[in-house]
Amino acid sequence: TICISRKLGSGAVEIADLVAEKIGYRVVDQQILQHIATNASLSEKTVALFDERYRGKISELVTLAFGEKAFVKSDYAKHLFSSVFAIAALGPTIFVGRGVHLLLSREKVLAVRIISSNQFRVQRLVSLMNISKEEAAKQISELDRQQAAFFKEVYDKKDASPYEFDIVINCDYIKDPRSAAEIIFTAFRSKFGLPETG
Repeated sequence: TICISRKLGSGAVEIADLVAEKIGYRVVDQQILQHIATNASLSEKTVALFDERYRGKISELVTLAFGEKAFVKSDYAKHLFSSVFAIAALGPTIFVGRGVHLLLSREKVLAVRIISSNQFRVQRLVSLMNISKEEAAKQISELDRQQAAFFKEVYDKKDASPYEFDIVINCDYIKDPRSAAEIIFTAFRSKFGLPETG
């Protein structure tokens, strides 16, 4: 599994899609996980699927990952965690966002952090959404606020330490998404001893 954490607006989903093209994995981004974790019927199915395949494992894995912290008892966290475990169990996946690298076994994960400056992220939003710099800056600020609130609430973490990751890519300097994807692919192949592909 590849887990990509990122500063929102850095282009991580585009990079993940390029890596997926090379290795044939599917990409599951934060919108998909958010949808599953907050949609009651989907959440129940996901939890049931996971419990059916790995009886009693969800609470065991959550306790193992985070100890007996109160936040893991929330329905949202339970549904998010079971969604991640169920999706990972179904086959090779590239996860983008939602701190998935903190949930899955580090021996089976290439954990990647994609970062960039506010200036880079604002300019990228201006280009993608055809909005003013002021509006883009406002959106980036709000996205950062929401992301920080999520990590505080779900993982009780203030920020992402670089020591959590196998590699950190700064898009201010590695500007081409294909180059970033190639770096991730090379690291993935190196970590898991995979053969060269065409």
